Amino acid sequence: FKSARRLAAALEPHVMPATPVYTVRDYDQTLPFYLRRPVTLVEYVDEFEFGEKQEPQRWVPTLARFVELWREQPGAVASIPLNVYEELVAQGLPMSVVYRDRKRVAVIRP
Repeated sequence: FKSARRLAAALEPHVMPATPVYTVRDYDQTLPFYLRRPVTLVEYVDEFEFGEKQEPQRWVPTLARFVELWREQPGAVASIPLNVYEELVAQGLPMSVVYRDRKRVAVIRP
C-alpha cells in the first residue's frame, strides 16, 4: 500500500486525455506519477492550501460538489477511501469498481 501502482494500472485503460481524474478526501502522491497526469483533489487541503487558493478551479472543495460533477461526467474516474466510497454508495452515486484494496477503491463513472 505504499504506492498507487496497482490502482493506477486498473484505472489506466479508462483514462483518456479529457477524462476527469479525481482523488477524494485523500492524496497519494504516486497516483499522478503512475497515471502520468495531474489529478483533481476533492475536499483535501493539507500542503495544497496555497495552490488551491491561487487556482480554485483546479480542485473541488466539497464532497457535495464532487457528487454533482460526477453525475455530469460519464467516464470520469476516481480514487476513494473505502469509508467515503460506502458513504457515496449510500447516496446512490453511479460507480463501477475497477480496483479495491484494504483502504481505497478505484471507480469509473458508467
